[in-house]
Amino acid sequence: MTAFILAAAALLALGCAFIAWPLLRRADAADGADRGRTNVDLYRQRVQEIDYDRDIGTISAAQAAALTTELAGTLLDDAVVAAPATEVGGRSVRVALALAVTLVITAVGLYRYLGAYDEVALAEAAQVLRSDAVAPVAVADLVKRLRTHLAAQPSDAESWYLLGHALLRNDDAPGAVTAFEALVALVPDEAGAAVALAQARYIADDGVITPANRTLIDTIIASDPTQTIVNEMLALSAFQAADYAAAVRHLEQALAGGASGARAQSLQTGLARARAALGDTGPAMAVTVDLG
Repeated sequence: MTAFILAAAALLALGCAFIAWPLLRRADAADGADRGRTNVDLYRQRVQEIDYDRDIGTISAAQAAALTTELAGTLLDDAVVAAPATEVGGRSVRVALALAVTLVITAVGLYRYLGAYDEVALAEAAQVLRSDAVAPVAVADLVKRLRTHLAAQPSDAESWYLLGHALLRNDDAPGAVTAFEALVALVPDEAGAAVALAQARYIADDGVITPANRTLIDTIIASDPTQTIVNEMLALSAFQAADYAAAVRHLEQALAGGASGARAQSLQTGLARARAALGDTGPAMAVTVDLG
């Protein structure tokens, strides 16, 4: 976003220069006109002196004509009379400044109304949340900007989603619950919204699955039995209750949901612990059974 703002500011500055420069040049032209009039007055005075010298016989008529011609050439080379400007000095500066300010306000207003400002902000938000080493100050600033945006556009589901995850990154699980509840109210059929709400509630309740969250989780599992995040929460809850058989079942379902990388490795480690607690130390193979 910073690069975008700098580029936009540079373009606005260029536009202001195009508007202000002709007005400022008019003041310079007026100064040139004043100099031109002064040179004309000096020329006339010098011609009168030459005519006087010719009349009293100090110089001949031919010499007077030559001096007058030379003086005229000097005038043409050094002093061009410019047309007087209609506005000069401080007034031109004020007009130029007013037009520049008007240009900036109009450009920003039209971009906010017709441009893609919100899309740029949302793209930046998503980029911040994807980073593993983002500064807490940046997350707090993102939360502030998202809340300001949502105060004006409360039906923006994507911003509620981003706000919820930003609050989780900012260790504000209760705030994330509120954000995801607003998201679910807007998109009740969106599975990702329900999963995000269930996860935020689990974190806000210190790893305890409350009755309200249990109802939501059961709904999610009924729709997608292999949902990785929800099965992982259920497995952790089963571990806490020493229900290792349930923990094994949920961890297997979580792995069947397509977990990969470090998350899959963590699930495999938990599954091995649950099986060891059950006394099942033999080799195991994860399978998926599809019943027709």
